[in-house]
Amino acid sequence: PSLAVQHFFILFEILRSLYADVDLDVRSGAELLDKKLKEVIVGAINSGSFSADACVPVFARFVYMRNKATKQLTLTWLKEFSEKLIGAPILQFLHLFLGGIFAMVADPNAAIRQLALEFLQSVLPKLLVNNEDFEDGQQMKVDFDKILQSLVLTMEHPDPFVRKVAMYWMSRIVQAHMSSAFPSSSELSHGGRGDGHDTSMEADSRGSVSISSDGRGGRAMSHSTTAASVSVRNALPHVLPGILLSIGDTHQPRAKDTFLPDQTTHFLAEQANTCLQDAVRRDGQAFIPHLGGFIVALREELDSPGGLIARNPPSLERRPYRMDVKADGSGIESTGWYRASDGVEERDNALILSRLCALQWVVVLYEHVVPDSLKERYASEFIDCIIYQLVDQPPGIIIVKSFEVLAKISNPAEGEKSYSILSAKSFVVENTASPDAPN
Repeated sequence: PSLAVQHFFILFEILRSLYADVDLDVRSGAELLDKKLKEVIVGAINSGSFSADACVPVFARFVYMRNKATKQLTLTWLKEFSEKLIGAPILQFLHLFLGGIFAMVADPNAAIRQLALEFLQSVLPKLLVNNEDFEDGQQMKVDFDKILQSLVLTMEHPDPFVRKVAMYWMSRIVQAHMSSAFPSSSELSHGGRGDGHDTSMEADSRGSVSISSDGRGGRAMSHSTTAASVSVRNALPHVLPGILLSIGDTHQPRAKDTFLPDQTTHFLAEQANTCLQDAVRRDGQAFIPHLGGFIVALREELDSPGGLIARNPPSLERRPYRMDVKADGSGIESTGWYRASDGVEERDNALILSRLCALQWVVVLYEHVVPDSLKERYASEFIDCIIYQLVDQPPGIIIVKSFEVLAKISNPAEGEKSYSILSAKSFVVENTASPDAPN
């Protein structure tokens, strides 16, 4: 065993070659070697004679390879480490290969898809628990910021099933750590969440809550937060673009989907959005340092004609390649999802939902996060872009919501100077009535 640990990387390269051999007997022998090597390495890591830091980052390179056997072998090792290593040290490196694992959920090979889903399901519960492992920097540090960034990038994947799994991850992480850090008044009175949602997270017995007047006619609650909840809260400006991308995703589950067959990406995004907005309403002062990130995300949605969704064309499922092949022999592609240039109606529906969500966020931040001294400056960030979007003559529901938001944020607090929007309104009306008017 000591020699196997010492020469692990050489042995794994040999095993990787044997695992892809065309001979059935060679592959059978490789499976026996693989099983024994896993026992030796897992035992060495748990005993302290070998470090997960030395081998887990190596697997991150193999996750992104195109070779089917290599991906399958790497997934089995990652799943073994996730289930059997003491202290779950694999979480520290999760952000290095999480995007590759989600890409495997859409792999044409059924075995790889199943292994990828099993690995994701085995890792997620470990991220939902608030315990000392997250707080002891000497043992392990889970970077939720990079994990959530990887999830947002995955939400642009053309396969709707991959997007749904990624949104499920984000929804569970946000609900677990935001609900524990900012419990509602009903949760405080009943000693629990009270929503019937089954999670593997337990309440922090060391947490303390105090309620006092916040000067706004409500109550301010202070909580003892864990390192995990702080890390997730710091990553929330990255979560908002993911919510805006996914809340307009109304693709219906396929009959062959065994994971969350009765839920859509839109439903999961609404869950995460509701949880995040509730946390902001309950303790808005805690989110003041992240106000700049929220503004950037909302401006990116409101400034561009199609919002965040317009960055990618709608996705369509490719037919079997024998139907795609052309007379000249080109066009042979594997089955799966890809980005198409049509589907305008689908994009319009997604745009409405995403734009409504962004407009609602503008008001939530204005009322619960922005200090009174910055409200005028905050309003100036959004008044122009909200008005200019009306030039494109959006649907009526967007127009009504836009004017509701303008009425809210253009109402100055006591002692503040009013921010005039009449000139901007007249500009919009004139240009809408006369498209050829000079600039």
